[in-house]
Amino acid sequence: MAFTTWTALKEQMLDDLASGKTTMGEYEVSSGGTVRRFNFRSYVDWMKIFQMVEQRAAAETGSVVGRTFAKNGGGGRW
Repeated sequence: MAFTTWTALKEQMLDDLASGKTTMGEYEVSSGGTVRRFNFRSYVDWMKIFQMVEQRAAAETGSVVGRTFAKNGGGGRW
């Protein structure tokens, strides 16, 4: 299957997860002039791809919230 956005691929992957199609297959994304193809042969492979696709879909929609502060991990002493 070929997709033109990461968000569309994420939605298809969620549909595939619901229907149990996560053990073997292929996805293709054509975004920004680049074609990327992902093959998976197990659920573990599928999950790795899904995590990456989820991050790219979030960046694509602008829903990624970056860190805005640095937290001091110590007890306040330098």
